[in-house]
Amino acid sequence: GGHAGYDFSHGLMPRHTRWNWAFLMGHDTDGVPVAVNAVKGWTGSLECALWKGAEVHGIAEARFDYDPKQPLRAWRVTTPDDALNLVLTPGAVHAETKNLGLVRSAFKQALGTWSGTLSIDGSRIDIARAVGVAEEQDVVW
Repeated sequence: GGHAGYDFSHGLMPRHTRWNWAFLMGHDTDGVPVAVNAVKGWTGSLECALWKGAEVHGIAEARFDYDPKQPLRAWRVTTPDDALNLVLTPGAVHAETKNLGLVRSAFKQALGTWSGTLSIDGSRIDIARAVGVAEEQDVVW
């Protein structure tokens, strides 16, 4: 079976908006479906959640530790509530920078596999090789 996710935003962003985003879909090491949507910036914890099976759990705003100049290196994503402790091992990166004067965009998106742990209500979930992305976005609209 495959996995698919759909990413969209519905809202009015500030003229200058910066954020990081992490997304994964897969199974825990016991075969239970899991997914994570985590952000830092713009909407904060409002868009942060993890799924285990049919259960959805809100989580804190994420923290991102990575080298913006070398996005093919590992990206670590954690949360202050310990819900996430994940590492993305990138296999590819899409990067794009545009400067149209009043409108500017700097974008990096690393695609790869996530490993680490999720925690829900004190229960630890081990993740190994879930597919997903991590992203850095800095835009002036």
